[in-house]
Parts: sequence; structure tokens; C-alpha cells
Amino acid sequence: MSASMEVQQLGRRSSAARASLWGVALTDAAAVPAGIAYATYLQSLDPAANVDELELVTSESVYALVGLAQLACLVVAAVFFIRWFHLAHRNLAGLSDRPAAHDSRWAIWGFFVPLLNMVRPRQLMREIWSTTSGSWDGNPSRVVGLTRPTDHVNLWWGFFLATCVVSNAVGRATFRATTAQETLWATWATIASDALDVAAVLAALALVRSVTALQRPLLGHAPSGPIA
Repeated sequence: MSASMEVQQLGRRSSAARASLWGVALTDAAAVPAGIAYATYLQSLDPAANVDELELVTSESVYALVGLAQLACLVVAAVFFIRWFHLAHRNLAGLSDRPAAHDSRWAIWGFFVPLLNMVRPRQLMREIWSTTSGSWDGNPSRVVGLTRPTDHVNLWWGFFLATCVVSNAVGRATFRATTAQETLWATWATIASDALDVAAVLAALALVRSVTALQRPLLGHAPSGPIA
């Protein structure tokens, strides 16, 4: 087997991805009560009041700080998830004799190319699952006594697209809001979006666990390369 077909265990990258995803889930969960406290304050105001002209209050400060923590955790989680995703796809060269339909670099850039980012990450993740699952069928001695992990690809991608659409709409509403009433509506929408994000993170966590468990017994029988 050539060096290009060497594989690496996903354990370390899986652990980093899952830890960072839990960080997102925790900050999203913290944003819900912080948002409710800020919404309660907004309800006490004149609906027509211009929020930009009001003094900063504690609930608004806390809500803003939690929002910054959410952004920081999201960036970290994106980096670690994509690193795990890239390696999981790159391992396919060592798990199957058939060439992959997509270059593993699309596991990185597929999230950033407009329009293509609506389909390409799922295509690569589906390829990871199908190829690795096929290796289970082709090498039964390697997985004897093991239960095949559950396929969470569609669940993960469905939640991912939903959060992208909802977050974009909520962001636009928040940016346009100027009065207390408009800001209140935007805040409640953001709270709902944060709750949806928690569900999406749980789906991503399930995906990372299942794909890692699917590849683990097979990678133990393939040549390993240095950690990249």
C-alpha cells in the first residue's frame, strides 16, 4: 500500500471535535436564559422606544457576552470538526480499492464555496459512510461481534441546513431592529434559533461518534501514517 493510502485513527481528532461541539452546545444553552432575561427587559419598555438611545443594562451586557462566547466556540468547533471530517474522508483510500468520487480537500472547501456548500459536504459525508460501511461488509472478520453504528448523515445535514437558514433570517431581523418591539421579536427568534442550534450540535456529535466507531475497527488493520 502506498504512502498516499496510509490511514490514521480518528480518535484524537474525534475527541477534539466532540469537545469543541459540546462547547457550542453549552454556550447555546446559556444563551437561552440570557435571551429570556433580555426579552423580559425589552417587554418593560415603550414598544416604540429606540433601543440605540437607551442606557446599557445588565441583561443586555450578559446577553452580548454570551453571544461573543457562542461565536468563539463556533469558530473553534468548525476548525476541529473540519479537521476530523477531512481525515475521515482521506482514510477512504486505505479502506477501499475504489478511488473516491471526491477529493478530500472538499471536506474543507466544500463549506465555503457558495451554492456548492449546500450539497458538497453531505456528498462527502455520505461517501465516507457508504465506503466505510461497504468495508464492513467486505471484511466481516474485522468487525465480528460488533454492532454497526447508526447512520446519522441525513440527520446531521438536515439540522445543519436548518440552522443556516434560520440563523441567516434571525441575523437579518436583528440587524434591522431599531425599536424595542422589533428587538423583542428578534430576541425571541434568536432564542428559538439557539435552541435549534443545540439540537443541531447533538446531531453533529452523534455523527462524529458513529463515523469514528465505523472506521475504528477497520483502521486497526490498515497501515498508519504520521498524525498530520
